[in-house]
Amino acid sequence: MKNQYDNFEILTDFDNLYMAHTSCRKGKRWKDSVAIYDLRGLECTLSVQELLETGYYRLSGYNCFTLNERGKRREIKSIKYHDRVVQKCLMDNIITPVMEPTLVTTNCASQKGKGTDFALERLRSDLSAAWRRYGTNCYIESFDMHDYFASIPHDLVNHIYENKFSDERILALIKHIHATIEGGVGVPLGNQLSQLDALLALSGLDHIVKEKWYIKWFTRYMDDFYMVHPDKEYLKEIKRKVNDYVTERGMSLNRKKTRIVPITQGINWLGFHFYVTNTGKVVQKLLPRSYKHHKKKLLKMRRLLVEGKITLKECEDAHRGWKAHASRGDTYYLIRRMDQFFRELFNDFIKKEETKNVEDIKPACERDAGEGPEHDV
Repeated sequence: MKNQYDNFEILTDFDNLYMAHTSCRKGKRWKDSVAIYDLRGLECTLSVQELLETGYYRLSGYNCFTLNERGKRREIKSIKYHDRVVQKCLMDNIITPVMEPTLVTTNCASQKGKGTDFALERLRSDLSAAWRRYGTNCYIESFDMHDYFASIPHDLVNHIYENKFSDERILALIKHIHATIEGGVGVPLGNQLSQLDALLALSGLDHIVKEKWYIKWFTRYMDDFYMVHPDKEYLKEIKRKVNDYVTERGMSLNRKKTRIVPITQGINWLGFHFYVTNTGKVVQKLLPRSYKHHKKKLLKMRRLLVEGKITLKECEDAHRGWKAHASRGDTYYLIRRMDQFFRELFNDFIKKEETKNVEDIKPACERDAGEGPEHDV
């Protein structure tokens, strides 16, 4: 049955395209590509609309670069700004309203109201619930996919969209975006459609885990997922079934990161190590690589600050951002130590800044003093 979003004209509507542009430009108007498009926003939107209506729209290729995230090198392929507008309009007005309701609740990534905090809280809650029911006689199985984004088959995700949409123009656009990656395999990081592709590629497995295998404590964040169960042998059987499922679809598990351990030993999950004590307390410690990487980053920023290439405020902002991430776990004393390290590293610059601020305040204080009642006598 055709749904209300199964209509290509929703994408070609001028108001929808222009609203997509206003959404894409938030926080990015300083970029040249955004400023150029925004300067002639109405004209550019009309041009994109015409390309879509006439069937001449083609994705303009990718800007490729490497990003180092938590010690991992990731190949990013970002799209041109007008292509981002098209995908924003396509996702917000057509695809997301149809596909998101098909996902299980514990599929946590890239959705409104969810994210890393939601996924971290899910694990804390699941471990706590498992301990209350079974004590420490419980196991957690963690899974990780090998090179997930680069191994997602186009036929797999295209078939998922075909089951929900009948408008050939919508399906043709989706398939065209996928086909920009040659070989029929892989979706690029940095592409908005790819985020949903990654959610959908294993969505069938999510439903099997919850509805057929009846795993109560299960959560997935992109290619990382875990299951908590009191029967270790049952988890071993589940592991074989999961391996068969992903292999049949052209993907594979990362065997080094897929394992079964007692909940007292715990697992690494989204930058933290979780485990349960004998008293039932769920401990969430930051992984050592995170603060070691942050120390190296601060040392590098110190050198750039000496060379005058960055400001003290940029260093403080970077440290504040790391603290916001670290504070999600049981890291009170670690954060205090890192604050001390930051203060010692940038002490001379901080003192100069504090002295400068005092000097800036002095003239105003002197003016205020000159206006007191004693001068009116």
